[in-house]
Formats: sequence, structure tokens, C-alpha cells
Amino acid sequence: MHESFKRGIKLFFDSNVRKLEIDKMSEYKLLTSNDPAPLYVLREEMILQTPNIVICDHAGEAFPEKLNFLGITDGDRKKHITYDIGTKWIGEYIGEKLNAVTFVANYSRLVVDVNRDESRDDFMPQISDNIIIPGNRNISSEEKWARIDEIYLPYQNSIRSCVDEFLKHKIGPFLLSIHSFTPFMNGKDRPWEIGILWSEEHSIPKDIIKSLRDNNPELSIGDNEPYSLKAGKDYNNTVELQATSRGLPSLVVEFRQDMVDTKEKAQKMADILLESLIPLLKQYNLYRKTA
Repeated sequence: MHESFKRGIKLFFDSNVRKLEIDKMSEYKLLTSNDPAPLYVLREEMILQTPNIVICDHAGEAFPEKLNFLGITDGDRKKHITYDIGTKWIGEYIGEKLNAVTFVANYSRLVVDVNRDESRDDFMPQISDNIIIPGNRNISSEEKWARIDEIYLPYQNSIRSCVDEFLKHKIGPFLLSIHSFTPFMNGKDRPWEIGILWSEEHSIPKDIIKSLRDNNPELSIGDNEPYSLKAGKDYNNTVELQATSRGLPSLVVEFRQDMVDTKEKAQKMADILLESLIPLLKQYNLYRKTA
């Protein structure tokens, strides 16, 4: 386990340390009544009914009113640096098809990246894909903690409470994380239409990659592309915190954004994934019961 991820776990679980830090801050509050909630949850009533959880860490485009869009332009707010284009549509659609409880983050990854831990530079990035984020420079301690306390922790706590409920009933749920990636970055094309990311050698990613390739020979299916989650890579994320570190089955799926930038295209790509995923969910005993 990466040292930075250990620090992230400490932030998340050590309430005494967190309380000491917060007590040093003022009563500053970030979110107002005009701002949306940190997340929304679909099919919460399906907890324990179907053992699947869908999460969309980077679906949100919102900025707290007080932050004035962090000083970025209207154009930049529509780019991939702000949110994972198409993932809200994909996550909602797949969640419905799997009858799964679904968690969707409302705030931009630029405000606070709920898919990172607090030790990382991109937790509240000062620059993203060569675009300066003025509102993330010289953040005060009270503002940083407000973003953590009011956005990051409610999101992670909601997912954790859901997982805990499964585990309390001796069921290990399957966590599906939905993301999307830009077709071009750092001077390079990214040709994969779908990428399957994994951190440990096991049958789920291997078999779904094979199934996707067999069912869709016209598509390029990435194996740990465009990002790798293999051991040694510093990608400490929600799946690691909520699933991998707890011995639960999971899958991270990336869709290329030009393939999912409309609702119709997003649902088409979601159907392609589901065609391969659903038979595997039925075939394997993924939903491990815990001792």
C-alpha cells in the first residue's frame, strides 16, 4: 500500500486526528443554501437487494458559489479538466440496468477530487492539463478543510456506509467505477474506446477485456490504458479505499469522451459494456461473503 494512500486512510478513518485539525480552524463554511449537495444517490432502497454498487467520482460539474468557478473561463469549465464527460449518463444508465445503488458526485474534480487522497498534488490541483487553476493557488487551511469536510468526506462516507451495510449482512458487494478520458493528452492520441483498469491479477478484468474484444472486434479495448492501476503506480482512489483495501471485487472502466459526449452515445457504449459484464457477474461468485 502506498504511503500516500495510508495517509489518505488516516484522514478518512482517524476522527480524532481530523477533529484536532478542524478545531484549529474557524467556523468558515463553504457551501451555502444555493449550492447542491455533495452527491446524489439513486436506488438507495436497493441496498441488500442486488449486490452491485456503481460510483461516478468525476461526473460533477458544480462549483460552490463562494469559489467563483476558481477563476477559470467558461470554456475551460466545459473541458475534461473539470469533469468526466458522459459519466453521469453512463453511471445512471448502468445503475438502472443492474438495479444497483448508484453514487454520483456533484462537484467538479477541480474543487476537490473525491477520487484522490489529500496528499496528492491533484487533490486540489493548481494546474490541470497545462491550464492554471487560479482559485486553487494559496488555498487557506480553513478553505481546504471546508472542501474536505463538506464535499470529500460526505461522498466517501456515503459509499462507505453502503458497503458497511452489505458487510454487516455478510455480503461482499461488487463496486463498478465509471470514468472517461480525453482522446488527446500530452501530445499523444489515445485510441482506445474503452479502457479496463485493474490493480491486481484476477479473473474479472482479464475476462471482461477478452469478452469486450471478442464481442466488439471493431473497437480498441485498453488493458490498463489510458492509465495503469498496477502495483507501484500512484493511483490512490475510491476503489482502493472502499473495495480493494477491504478485499472486495471491483472494476474501473474508462470511456473515451468523444464516444460518450451525448446521452445517446453514452448509453450505446454502456450497452456495449453491459453485454460483456452481465454474463460475468452471473458466472462468477463475485459477491464474496465475509467471515
